[in-house]
Amino acid sequence: MALVAVFFLSGLADASETIHLTVAEAVRMAIRENIGLKAERGRYLKAKYEQERAAARIDELRQRVVLDLRKKWRALELNLKRIVATGKTRLAEQKRLEAEEGRFREGLTTLNDLLRFQEEYTESLFEERKAVMDYLVSRAGFERAEGSLLSRFGIHP
Repeated sequence: MALVAVFFLSGLADASETIHLTVAEAVRMAIRENIGLKAERGRYLKAKYEQERAAARIDELRQRVVLDLRKKWRALELNLKRIVATGKTRLAEQKRLEAEEGRFREGLTTLNDLLRFQEEYTESLFEERKAVMDYLVSRAGFERAEGSLLSRFGIHP
């Protein structure tokens, strides 16, 4: 049994372009065509899946960056408030020390009490300096997370 297939290679049907195929050859061609279409469909679905995975990864990364920036911003605000609070504490300790020094000059308090006030003032001074350093570290961390740290120093990657 023979099958007649006509191919229009030049766009014009000509008798010389008629090819005779057996049924088995026609079935083989149809199967190859079907397998080729399935392979193309598989590659398309794979590419579509990869694109969706990439979009999901980008979205996850964007969320992590936003979360990191929020954390760094909160730390920056907290350290700025700590600077203000420790500055007020230092001023209060300084006034207490000055008052205690006056009482010591008048002989109303002992040297041990004066030393205790000096120690408390020194501790408050240290805490204020530590708050400033923590603020500067958190600011650098925020700028690094934001991506502006390098450009601030004129470095353009």
